[in-house]
Amino acid sequence: MSAASDGASNQERPTPEAGLFIRLSRALLVSFCLGGAIAYLIVGVKYNLLVAGPGFLNLAGNGAGSDFIAFYAAANQAAAGDAAGVYDVAKLHALEVSLLGADAGVYPWSYPPPYLLVVAPLALLPFVPALWTWLIATTGALILAVRQAAPHLITPALVVIFPGVMQNLFAGQNGALSAALIAGGLVSLAGRPALAGFFFGMMIYKPHIALLLPLCLIAGKHFRALAWMVATAAALVLASLAAFGLEPWYLFIEQMPKSLEYNAKLLLPWQRVPTVFIAVMKATGNEGWALAAQGISTVAAILACTWVWMRNQGLAARALALAAAIPLATPHALDYDMAILVIPFAFLAWQSWRSGPRPGALFILVLLWIAPLLIWFASHAIGQQIGPVVFIVLLVYAFIYPSGGGFSHRLTPPAVAAGP
Repeated sequence: MSAASDGASNQERPTPEAGLFIRLSRALLVSFCLGGAIAYLIVGVKYNLLVAGPGFLNLAGNGAGSDFIAFYAAANQAAAGDAAGVYDVAKLHALEVSLLGADAGVYPWSYPPPYLLVVAPLALLPFVPALWTWLIATTGALILAVRQAAPHLITPALVVIFPGVMQNLFAGQNGALSAALIAGGLVSLAGRPALAGFFFGMMIYKPHIALLLPLCLIAGKHFRALAWMVATAAALVLASLAAFGLEPWYLFIEQMPKSLEYNAKLLLPWQRVPTVFIAVMKATGNEGWALAAQGISTVAAILACTWVWMRNQGLAARALALAAAIPLATPHALDYDMAILVIPFAFLAWQSWRSGPRPGALFILVLLWIAPLLIWFASHAIGQQIGPVVFIVLLVYAFIYPSGGGFSHRLTPPAVAAGP
């Protein structure tokens, strides 16, 4: 080797001072992300989950756990033998006021009847124990599923303080349940396709979030898992028919357009709805343009996500593509649904821990971590929904590494996974 080439090689090699600067920068970045998340957790629990009165209101003026009152009221309505009544907004609201001991606003029920089977046991408990049982059970299920993807001792703590998961906790919502089912399905695909299909089939309770799952299974040639997904979904439909009859299904289908109407009129807090429909609706005020843009986004997200699943066997790429494509493919997704971002975060963080960070991985990990809060606060600050931009960046990252860059790594089936 020539002296010139030796000199070039030495110039490419980082100096000790540069290496120390990089390590300190990473340490500061990690400390900032973790410290900010812990502070947010403390403040969020204080203002959203603790009862401050009157009744069961919190410091923010909502019911403790905010949206949870809709689940609890629906469970009590169904337990009283009037499952169809959950789709009567006035009737459900009256029950919510009665159960809370105060009026915290209207929380309609927009889920299909199988979800009543999930929340029905909550009616057996008083309100506060029911709230904490729900939060602990759904977040605990997510921790168990994610730990299969990242079997590290600190995984449970990171899951709890992941901003998307915290948003779900403060809202008393079901984002952690959705993320747990999807994570469980992903980690089971390699060795237990029937179990994977069962988890994916349970997502029938939230069909707009589950839209991509069967298409991804087809693209990835996971036909056995797909069969079990269909069978599980069908069984839940039949169980709901047996438990509640046909009327709730008629009412559910009848009220489905109202969700889009809420979005079109920006009746929901638009900063918390990171979809293309909302972004275009907020920018133009034209529902036709918003629908057209959402249609294009849905088709593009489906094509990009299924392409990744077809070309790549690595679960990290598949999880990232799926988590980024879901909010791009539906007009209705909220901040608590961003709990799903913890899944690709876990896969990528575990890969980086085991084999070193790949090009761009640190940026994507940071973006995944801050995205739920960035979308909400930045959108509010500039008066425009920026969520789709974030998801496009994530989806492009998964798309441009179709077979390498650490994304082709196959996860060992959970039964034999190794790690600390």
